[in-house]
Amino acid sequence: MRCIGFDLETHLITDQIKAPRLICGGVNVPSDIAEDCGLGRSWGSHVRGDIFFFQPDEAENFISMIEGCDLPVVAHNAAFDWGVLAAHDPKFISRIFTLFQQKRIDCTYIRTMALYNSTGLLKVMRGKKLELQHDRVRAFSLAGSLFAFSGIDISQYKDHSIQTSYSRVEGLPYEEWPDAYREYLCGDVEYLPRLYADQQAVSEVRVVRPWGTQVVGALKPSKRRACFHFCLHLASVWGVRVDLNAVSRLRQELESSLNDAADALVEAGFAERLTGRALERAIEFGKLPIRTTKKLLQEEVERSLDLIPDLYTDKGNLKTSRDVLVRCENDAVVAWAEAGAQRTLLSTFIPALESSRFSNRRDYGILHTNFFPYSETGRVSAGRPNLLNVARDGGVRECLVARPGCCFIDIDYEGNEMRVLAQVLLDMLGQSRLASFYREDPSFDPHSYMAARQLGLEYREGLSLKKEGNSEFKKTRQIMKCVNFGFPGGMSARTFVEFCKGYKVRVTVQEAERLKTFFFQQFPEIKTYLYHIGRFCDLSPDGGVGYLHRTGMVSGGRQYCQLANFHFQSLAAEGALTAFAITTQRAYSDASSALYGTRPILFVHDEILLEAPLHKAHDAAMELKSVMENAMMLFTPDIPALAEVACSLRWTKGAYERYDSHGKLIPSDL
Repeated sequence: MRCIGFDLETHLITDQIKAPRLICGGVNVPSDIAEDCGLGRSWGSHVRGDIFFFQPDEAENFISMIEGCDLPVVAHNAAFDWGVLAAHDPKFISRIFTLFQQKRIDCTYIRTMALYNSTGLLKVMRGKKLELQHDRVRAFSLAGSLFAFSGIDISQYKDHSIQTSYSRVEGLPYEEWPDAYREYLCGDVEYLPRLYADQQAVSEVRVVRPWGTQVVGALKPSKRRACFHFCLHLASVWGVRVDLNAVSRLRQELESSLNDAADALVEAGFAERLTGRALERAIEFGKLPIRTTKKLLQEEVERSLDLIPDLYTDKGNLKTSRDVLVRCENDAVVAWAEAGAQRTLLSTFIPALESSRFSNRRDYGILHTNFFPYSETGRVSAGRPNLLNVARDGGVRECLVARPGCCFIDIDYEGNEMRVLAQVLLDMLGQSRLASFYREDPSFDPHSYMAARQLGLEYREGLSLKKEGNSEFKKTRQIMKCVNFGFPGGMSARTFVEFCKGYKVRVTVQEAERLKTFFFQQFPEIKTYLYHIGRFCDLSPDGGVGYLHRTGMVSGGRQYCQLANFHFQSLAAEGALTAFAITTQRAYSDASSALYGTRPILFVHDEILLEAPLHKAHDAAMELKSVMENAMMLFTPDIPALAEVACSLRWTKGAYERYDSHGKLIPSDL
């Protein structure tokens, strides 16, 4: 399987530098392509076989060589390598996007994850290390992928001290490099074409359905997903500005509140203060200087609550989790439980925000979150810190501010998961009551509809009560939001009880059973959908295989609820990521677009956060809204998509759509 494989060596990656300076590149090129473009003669250095090295000032030749042929161009973790080239010469960015649009760029890192996902092993392998002859390597690394799919062990070349010290050979002719540096880069590119071919050879997956078996390719989406990863990486490289004074104030507020809760817990006898080395370690790692007494907390649970089965762990012990303690009678215990979210903010998000500080600046920093580009449903995740999972309350969002002269454009899909579910129902069953409501009214609100039905009202009456802020309707609508988000995924009544707690809703198992029956009465086609999901699982003893014909996404080893959620969560993720990719391309390389010169900085499942110059805010927001709606409807052509606009100087839950006297969008907190 002919392809061009390449890898770049750079200066060190740090928390502040995600696209470090290029030192050299290695490329594995078929001999006829190398001959046609003069590789090894007019540019680059021949090493052995089809392997060549090139210097940073020859990157233009490398890009031109790729543009001049029609072979796929493959790298492992291609997003990083293309990001380095984009930073090396910003004029390359539009050319890189053209290569993505031509489906020329692929990534063996993405393909490794896609193949593991097709067999249900993605989650298991994500943190796994493989034992090779000379080293233990991560399963998704190049060495791990080569070992798993090609049976090749390159661990003898993977000396970390070499990888982190390529600056030693910067600017030197290839002939003067120490052998270890030559072999390391050769090892990275020598087997890329082999890996690419071997991955393709095992990519077919059997999708078993009651009406027959279909063989599909698990790697069909890999080039598109490689583009998504590149766009997410550009967002990480750009980063988001942090107001360090706000972070300092938030730390003080959290510490004060938590110390009060800890003091009250100690005084009530449910905790003891740390001393000696334990106290020193707590202070060193920013922990609270107390140790809770679990036995006493369990006794308080036993005294305060009816001992229903939900209060016990699988081993028969009483739970002392936050959602249990918050229902106790003792005020100190309740306050400690309610402070749980604050403990997470103080231990996880505050240190990450503080790490954004530049050595020469005290008032602001730049935070570069790390995106993980693949999950069982096709969603992305993030870490260090996980800005995709920041509570709307708590103050962390408000620490993120736009750069001077800029604002945040925050556009969120409205009710997207339910809309996508309606499309899935149409695709699978050919009809859907839920879909008919969206077709009749693109602004249909399923939560208000369900609340109105529950209260014996007409839908329009319910909308009026919502607008008035009626407390009973608001409470019922919150319950119905849980219903609409929980039961389409095959959730049981008992699991639903726990699920509701995340929305601050309390229901019993009996109430959950009644709500489930009520839900299926309103949308009987969803019960039929779940019946088919059950049949899919029954046909595959190792778990059902999820397959979306609209995207080519394959996810194997799925149990009942996982498979039920897969179909609409995966489709929603694909539409939103497509919107993010289009937005990024226009922002960086399309001078005719209102988005040009803006910067996508965060992708939060069904929300895109864009940083835009103030004078471009209105036009950029309107174009982003259009991009998001149109991109989603590429995958939900029968259901209208809606996106809601907000604009602010800080990333805040209170941001809203505000216009000046000329009808132009302006920051709501200006």
